[in-house]
Amino acid sequence: YGTRVPLLLDAATFVVVAGAAFVLRTRRTLRPRAADVPLHGGLAIVRRSPVLAATVAMVGLFVLLGSMVNVIDVFLVRSTLGAGPVWYGLSAASYSLGLVVGAMVAGRLHTARSEVCWLIVSAAALSVGLAVIGLAPDVLFLTVVGFGAGTANGVFSVCNSTLVLTHTAPDERGRVSALVGGLVSGLQLGA
Repeated sequence: YGTRVPLLLDAATFVVVAGAAFVLRTRRTLRPRAADVPLHGGLAIVRRSPVLAATVAMVGLFVLLGSMVNVIDVFLVRSTLGAGPVWYGLSAASYSLGLVVGAMVAGRLHTARSEVCWLIVSAAALSVGLAVIGLAPDVLFLTVVGFGAGTANGVFSVCNSTLVLTHTAPDERGRVSALVGGLVSGLQLGA
């Protein structure tokens, strides 16, 4: 299709997501903050909680290292393994499909203990998956392992986000989410 169709499709999906944001309604009400209570930034909030600090640091490290893989995977598929653009697209789609499956699996977790356990298991599985991808003998093997690594990444992302949000007071979630979002974006650029 060239570059025009994918870019137009991507732009259309952003319009749909933006439209969905206007349609959704929340039921949450925040209690007013007392005037004598200081307003803390996202970093100060995260530093107060060992769970938040560890979780945010972990996601930062994984984003930095995982984004480095995103930069070089085209060279792995096209140059090292000698596959064409269709296989490159299929391998990326396989990873993305794994992300969705992992997110659906993690969505069924209901306790903080299970989320912490699965966060650790998924981080280990994602690490192993990325190492195996680097050793892939052919693109079909890479595509299959990529699905598994994507699944681990989906579980990791959901568990991490859930832990961050459940360990943050409702009136502080926006500031913590902004900190995590900024960290993720900055580390993706750094990678």
